[in-house]
Amino acid sequence: MADRPPPTDKLRRIAQVGAVFTPGAPIDDYSLFGGRIEQVMDVINTVGQKGRHVILYGERGVGKTSLANVLSEVFEDFDDLKLRSVGVNCHTNDDFSSVWDNIFRELEWDGRGEWAGSSPSEPEHIRFALHRLGSQALIVIDELDRLEDDEALSLLADTIKTLSDHAVAVTLVLVGVADSVDELLGDHHSVGRALAQVHLPRMSAEELEEIVDKGLSELHLGITAPARRRIARLSEGLPFYTHSLALHAGQHTVADDRDEIQDADVTRAVERVVSKTQHSIRTAYEQATRSPRRDTLFEEVVLACALARKGPLGAFSTGSVR
Repeated sequence: MADRPPPTDKLRRIAQVGAVFTPGAPIDDYSLFGGRIEQVMDVINTVGQKGRHVILYGERGVGKTSLANVLSEVFEDFDDLKLRSVGVNCHTNDDFSSVWDNIFRELEWDGRGEWAGSSPSEPEHIRFALHRLGSQALIVIDELDRLEDDEALSLLADTIKTLSDHAVAVTLVLVGVADSVDELLGDHHSVGRALAQVHLPRMSAEELEEIVDKGLSELHLGITAPARRRIARLSEGLPFYTHSLALHAGQHTVADDRDEIQDADVTRAVERVVSKTQHSIRTAYEQATRSPRRDTLFEEVVLACALARKGPLGAFSTGSVR
């Protein structure tokens, strides 16, 4: 029987699993980033074109922020492209000026000499300031859907248009939760020609398995083919669940002094993930089935949806529910 590693070594390995599989935080290391090669190519093709910008959109949990985070690393190997890359998040209380104040702070550059006021308040202010940067920049504006100030969205659309019209050497990457560009930008169709629209759908099973394999290779852990396929199938196209299941399955494996994740480890991981989200699951179920009437079939319909035959991304037909 092999000697068991000291407890401190085991705890260190368990912690390493948690550092690689991070359901609570976006990926910021391209070596751990899986899939999305077509979307990365779309962004690369846009960044080299003056006057063109990017909008990344899709449902929550598909990895939009992770893709935005690794863009700077993607461009590090371009010797002829001296690109400064920064990113900011929008908040519900932000306006146009506060968003750009945060951007210039991240750029570590004080552009206030370009305008008379204390904060940037007009699109032309932004254009003049960015033109004076002296280098090409990639600016990621994440969580655009949280920006509740309609005027800020209008001014941002005008900023994109003036940057595009004057071919300023800056690429804006707008990121937000939406099913369509119209849902994210509203009625601001005038910037459509300046934006490369990059939709992030749910990931394929192969892409999710790539996430698992990349992470496990960093940890020197293996996984059986059935366990890998099961993690991808249960994730239903959402990398958040891939990270959650791989995290707990990997930690169970290390805790048992093994080097290969088995199907039983995935089962334990499912139980762990469900137990950690039990309250929110119960709340969602109660909201879906609550009614002042007693003759509804809400509970039966929810159960039928859970038991219906699903496709690889979790979709099911009304016939299957029936």
